[in-house]
Amino acid sequence: MPNDKPLVRDPNDPDSAYWFIHGKRYDLREYMDKHPAGRLPLELTQGRDSTELYESYHSLCKRPKKMLKRFEVTDAPSGCPHHKSPFNWDETPFYDDLKSRVIAHFKAQGRHAHKTPWQGWMLHATWTTLAVLSFAAWALGHWWALITLPLFYWLGPSNMMHTGNHFALSTKPWVNQLGGLIGAAHIAPATWHRQHNIGHHAYTNINGLDPDLNHFQHTEVPMPGFRLSPDQPWMGKYVWHRWAMAAQAMMTTMGPSLLNTPEYLIDGTMAKTVPYLFRSRTEVLTHVVGRLAVVGVCFVLPFFLFSPAKAAVFAFVPLALHGLLYFAFSQVSHVNARCVPSNAEPIEWAVHQVGTCQDYSMKSRLWNQLSIGLNNQVVHHLFPQVAPWHYPALAEIIEQTCRDHGVDYGTSRNWLHAFQQLLDHVAGLNDAPEATP
Repeated sequence: MPNDKPLVRDPNDPDSAYWFIHGKRYDLREYMDKHPAGRLPLELTQGRDSTELYESYHSLCKRPKKMLKRFEVTDAPSGCPHHKSPFNWDETPFYDDLKSRVIAHFKAQGRHAHKTPWQGWMLHATWTTLAVLSFAAWALGHWWALITLPLFYWLGPSNMMHTGNHFALSTKPWVNQLGGLIGAAHIAPATWHRQHNIGHHAYTNINGLDPDLNHFQHTEVPMPGFRLSPDQPWMGKYVWHRWAMAAQAMMTTMGPSLLNTPEYLIDGTMAKTVPYLFRSRTEVLTHVVGRLAVVGVCFVLPFFLFSPAKAAVFAFVPLALHGLLYFAFSQVSHVNARCVPSNAEPIEWAVHQVGTCQDYSMKSRLWNQLSIGLNNQVVHHLFPQVAPWHYPALAEIIEQTCRDHGVDYGTSRNWLHAFQQLLDHVAGLNDAPEATP
């Protein structure tokens, strides 16, 4: 029987108190404080279908499946009323084999070996220290800090934000949450978890479910834009996509971090795909205060330190350059003709992830650092709880498993080749009306 704790996402929706995994209903409220990764993952997934997130984040351990049976609610209808998984989970031979190989790889290295090793922590500390020093130089008005601040912030705090919010920095929840906060100038953790983890990672490149496909459309506002999927409608303004891409690439940090927050709060959803709900007014207030603090540091503080012209440059340039870095490394990993299929049929989730991600320079430790692990996007999507330091080794395992199962592991020769594929894909979808399928 479900307990009577009043912990629900929506007081008007009794189903919001439960979790839905593989079509079954579970009441995990009594387990929230015992969850190894902390309460946060369960708080975020309560009231929705969590099949993909449950499978991917527990892919390296078998205990959760045995434990989960204790919390199944059998006296209530099964199946999430809000969403049904678009994937085939009945038979998963590729994913099962791949998980066995990766488990064997880490088993030889010891318990929790998949988290960040000391080498990774040294790099995090180095880049973050350089980012702090660059921020101090920025506040003192040194022009060179306009370059070093976004670069080192990308390599350090942004990497820790990404890794921490995927619970891959450590087995300790507070360490992961701290990592997420260190990089929170880029994007609020509340936004990141909903947009990236719940929306993008679970339903990669599925139109209507992945909010990342909707960032640049701007169908309801008079702004230049472009589409990323053939399933999205074409608009006349998309012929200006080259200019729109250059402009919006620079806004890739400012948009999610600051500009989109009011829209999400008012609408209660992110691009009509993922609910943007909070449990209390205190959580909303904390979220808003955090965003206002970023606005104060980035856009208000410079005008107290410098002349208006210099202040404008110091406010805009670091965020724009960080946005360019984020756009350049994130979009090439998912946006090309191969990775954005039209009307995809239900297939094995892991096969879908391989098909919607693009890798390059997989064994390069240099590109692993420069891209904060995004060059091995297939590895990251299949095993998000694994720290980026391990991606080059896992890429070899995935590549061999794909060959053994006849799965197409799409790769580019290098970043430039991947970026050209991005440009070609966007041009083909947006250049003219006849591009519309």
